[in-house]
Amino acid sequence: MLTGRKVTLSRVISWVLNGGPYPCFLSSLPLGSSLNFKQYYQILCIILALNFIGCLGPKTAWEDVESDYDHVLNVFGLINLDSGHTSFIGLYRTTDLDEVSQILVGVDTLYYYEYEKDEGEDGEEGFWVIDSIYEPAALIKDAVVLVSDNQGNSYEFSFVDKVTFIDTIYFDTTFTFYGYTFDWDTTIYDTNTFRINFYVDTTGTFNPQPETNYQLSITAPGFDPVSGSLTTPMIPTIDSLVQRGHASDTIIASEPFDIYWNLQESGKG
Repeated sequence: MLTGRKVTLSRVISWVLNGGPYPCFLSSLPLGSSLNFKQYYQILCIILALNFIGCLGPKTAWEDVESDYDHVLNVFGLINLDSGHTSFIGLYRTTDLDEVSQILVGVDTLYYYEYEKDEGEDGEEGFWVIDSIYEPAALIKDAVVLVSDNQGNSYEFSFVDKVTFIDTIYFDTTFTFYGYTFDWDTTIYDTNTFRINFYVDTTGTFNPQPETNYQLSITAPGFDPVSGSLTTPMIPTIDSLVQRGHASDTIIASEPFDIYWNLQESGKG
């Protein structure tokens, strides 16, 4: 054990050979030098600190990860018993690890922004605001999608990338001029396009019914066939809504309320 007295180089080397740390560092001391315990302790702390700092920041590097497998189909389907909403089938394939998830398919002009006074540059009055349109890169658009029921009816769903709705807006612009009234209505047609990228029934003949078994069959080039089935539930009917102890047809969404269902023949509500 080292004490506070002077320690010669030969004694330090002897102590290192008997199990002391950092022999390489101590062996580099010049001959004839001497260290007291405080100096040796300071040197030892510096060595430990440098080693600790070196462990804090390990070098990192990206590793290339490759995927080598046969792609399969991913299917999401929804049969909607609500006549106001469409049933649809979403069809995708698996992707490679280095493949982009979405691709640019076009742009949509939203509106024209007009500069305020002294806002524009080089005499510009404004600019068109354009939105980029993307779609999943893994979409399957050329599959044969069939939905059939237990009565033997079969319905083919077709791929639809977007639906367009036209809103008609009327403005009453009637005006009076020198005592004469002019009936003049202004009509504006607003076109709204929504991208869906689903397989849907475009014939209008598919009208799903409750408690009916439906089978799904999908055939896509380059992939194994996919099939599935489901049974639609019964449509529940609401007997009454009760809030604040009274039946009501209009409720306050931020307050609790009770829903009472009519019992079905099977006893389910």
